Amino acid sequence: MIQQHTVSRDDSVYECFPDIVKTKSGKLICVFRESSHHANLNGSRLVLTESLDNGKTWSAKTGLTEKRDATFAYNCPRISCMENGELIIICDKLNLAVKEDALVDCEQHIFRSYDDGKTWSEPEILPFAGIVPDKYLVLSNGRHIFGIHAREPESKKLVQYAYYSDDEGKTWSKTVIAADSRYELCEVSIVEAEPGILVAFMRENSGLGYSCKKAISHDFGATWEGVYDTNIDCCHRPVVTRCANGKYLMTYRYMQGGRGWLGSWTQNLFGAFFDHASLLATERKAHSIRLFPIAYDRSPKSDMGYSGWVELENGHFYVVTYLLDDAPLAQIRGYEFTWDDVIVS
Repeated sequence: MIQQHTVSRDDSVYECFPDIVKTKSGKLICVFRESSHHANLNGSRLVLTESLDNGKTWSAKTGLTEKRDATFAYNCPRISCMENGELIIICDKLNLAVKEDALVDCEQHIFRSYDDGKTWSEPEILPFAGIVPDKYLVLSNGRHIFGIHAREPESKKLVQYAYYSDDEGKTWSKTVIAADSRYELCEVSIVEAEPGILVAFMRENSGLGYSCKKAISHDFGATWEGVYDTNIDCCHRPVVTRCANGKYLMTYRYMQGGRGWLGSWTQNLFGAFFDHASLLATERKAHSIRLFPIAYDRSPKSDMGYSGWVELENGHFYVVTYLLDDAPLAQIRGYEFTWDDVIVS
């Protein structure tokens, strides 16, 4: 059975867009955004909470940043743990309009911790326009890379970009992961399949319920091929990582598309397990993927599905997401499960 845990619930504020990391000490840290609403970033700040018992209980949340109005609004944080134990949070900082067609006044802010999350640096500011960064990754050759998406000025289509650095973040190069006149491509999740071979999974944001798209790089993310189709339909904000047994897990928001917005569409949190061959497949029919439901938002104004996950030492998976459900605004929940909860062995 999938177990449900409360990570944070504060009915005075909208809590959303969580990500999670397991530190070298085994502690879990969850970072998320507070604000007035999904579409109202007044009061926006980033907050942290910690768990010392594999996500069963969580500490009181603490502010990573101060509350700001929408002229300086933090949006969607991601957290990563480096091989040396350094923790990195990357988050997009938006300005007044806070709309996906007004992305010219954005920045990416990077916070670092060298003491297991006890203290954090002041943000390093990267003046890269775009929103919803992927996790900050260090590849097998030492290259640093992350993705953000923005709207292409001429076509007005959403385009997925990556920035990479070969000098530990001192200088950066920009590349296009995917641009396609048929699609609105965004919210990438990059995974290194083999040394130098990267796969980037993306949301298609037309509101038509298209399947998850992907692109593939054979040169550590400098150039990309695609766009390729998958058989993971209605996929928003995929989050993909390799599991200890060599398979891959994606968590994502299932949203079938249609008319309206919050509460008008079904909003579920789904998982997808697949193998290495499916990871690298370039045709829809070549994918073999096992989908399973994790959570459902019962609220008439349902709003959920941005997620993050970790694999624990005891063979359990722990997923964090935000949702309304029985809360007046939004809350952060954790969902814990094992392989046997999904596929009986």
